[in-house]
Order: sequence, then C-alpha cells, then structure tokens
Amino acid sequence: MLWPDFLGVAQCFEAKGWNAVSYGEAIWRFHHGGRTPLMQLILTVGVHGNETAPIEMLGRRLMGWAQRAESLQLDLWVAVGNLDAVRAGQRFIRYDMNRMFGLDNALHDWGAESVRARLLGLCLGDAIRGALACPTVHLDLHTTIRHSLKPTFAILPSAEVDSPLLRWLGMAGLDAAVLSPEPSSTLSSFSAQLGAISCTVELGKVGAFGANDLGLLTAFDQALDHLVCNTAQAWPFARSAGRQLPIYRVTHELIRTNEQFELRVPAEAPNFQPLSMGQLVAIDQGQEIRATHPNEALIFPNPSVALGLRAGLMIAPV
Repeated sequence: MLWPDFLGVAQCFEAKGWNAVSYGEAIWRFHHGGRTPLMQLILTVGVHGNETAPIEMLGRRLMGWAQRAESLQLDLWVAVGNLDAVRAGQRFIRYDMNRMFGLDNALHDWGAESVRARLLGLCLGDAIRGALACPTVHLDLHTTIRHSLKPTFAILPSAEVDSPLLRWLGMAGLDAAVLSPEPSSTLSSFSAQLGAISCTVELGKVGAFGANDLGLLTAFDQALDHLVCNTAQAWPFARSAGRQLPIYRVTHELIRTNEQFELRVPAEAPNFQPLSMGQLVAIDQGQEIRATHPNEALIFPNPSVALGLRAGLMIAPV
C-alpha cells in the first residue's frame, strides 16, 4: 500500500479496544485509555510533499500494528504533513513547511500550508504536554533532494553525544547522526523545545510513489517495527552498547541573508561533501566562510533557498 489506510487502521484499533481519534485529515492518535503506556511515539511524514518513501513505509506498517494492538505498550500519533504538496508531487506549494514551526512563525501567513503547519504544531503540543507519565519520542521522517555519501542519517536538536535515541538510531542502521542543538523552525526542533525526544531522519533520496528504493529503508523499518511492537525490550535495549553510530556536530549554519550570497561548492555536491582545511565554502555580505575544522563536511547545500533560510550546514565529527 502506497498511502496509509487511516480509516481502516482506525477501525482495526477500535475493534481491539483502543481509541482512534482524528485531529484533521491524515492526523491520528491511537491510544488505549485503560493503561499507562511505556512511550508515546509520534511519527510524521510528508512535511515535504515529494519525499514519499517514508509515507509508503508507514502505509505498509500501520495495519500490522493495529492488528497487534492488544500487545502494544505505547501510544501512537501519526501525521502526513503537507497534504497539498504530497498530492501535487512537489516539495511545497508556496513555502517550505519545515521552516514554519515555532513561536516566531506563528504570525506569518503562508497560505494553506501555514494553516496546516499550525494545526500540526497544536496537535504535537497537545500530545507532548499531555504525556506526563512516559517519554515522547518524535521521529520526523524525510528523504533528501540530493545524493548523500551517507544515504541514511539523522539530525538531532540536541548536544548530547550519548543518549538512548542515538543508540537506537545506531541499532536502526543509520549511517550517521548530526547534532544541531541551536533552536530552529524545523518540526523536530519545535517538538524538542516542547520536551519531546526528537530527530529528523533522512532515509535515502527523493522519489515518486512506487519508484522508491525501499530496500534502503529495511534496517530502519525493521527497527521501527520492533520499537512499536516490543517497546519494553526495544527502548531499554537502546541504552546498552550497540553499533557505534558516526556522530557529527554543526560547526556553521549557512544562511542566505541577501541576494549576493554565494555558495562556493559545486551545485551537484552531495551531502557529506568533504571540505579541506581552509576551503572557501561561501561568501556572505562580503565575508568569506571557510572550513576551519579537521574532516569538516557539508550537508544540505542549496544556494537557491529563499532569503533568510538555510543554504547548508557545515559539520565536523564529534
């Protein structure tokens, strides 16, 4: 199944004695009111409309989780973000939804996408503030618009170099993690500021529905299924020693502040493009920005973003 059958999943959960509540199109909470969960898991997909692989993965998993509801020990929120962009097969319609979250953006009017972003923000806020007896883990699932030398990786709005989430991501087979503790207007940063254990997960490259290489997602997909179906074993297990995940930290956030901003790397540069010491990376208002750390690299290079948005992240190994 390429698109999640939310109504069918809701009916299946309800047949197992669970509550299924819709907070808007493709925003659902599945919970059992008769017991305290070990975890609240929030899964968001489609915040960029052309990043379809995580939507397909969710569509394949949801019914199986509903059918095993009697054994689940967590509450589950699922949401598809930018519905208009998903339907259009575009990254966004007017503006990047993953730059719309946070108090500073609440007053902006970017059309229907900002209305949808506000609804998502309200739902996540209610979910996180309402989960007092268990941790909330939020995984915002994406794919990248360009090739990556490390095909699967996570961006964590945290400075912690050792955490259950990092270890679980290692067990899930990701190729790298990037620590980016400075608050931003991304959805995972927003939920982290509200108290969730959050990250953005990049799972391969953009592809149309039915044309994705879901084999690239296999390890993560299986780890996610294990987390949902065996929460008591999966989350404490993440505290034990496991696969060592390469960890980077952000050394410089490149912001396109004006029309004269220049990104001095090739337009086709992949994520994790290595940078040599002293290499000129960008020119911002006449100021040169150079690589100053050993083994520094560049991710998300995009010189054509709107003014005020991120044109790339310079990162270095922890």
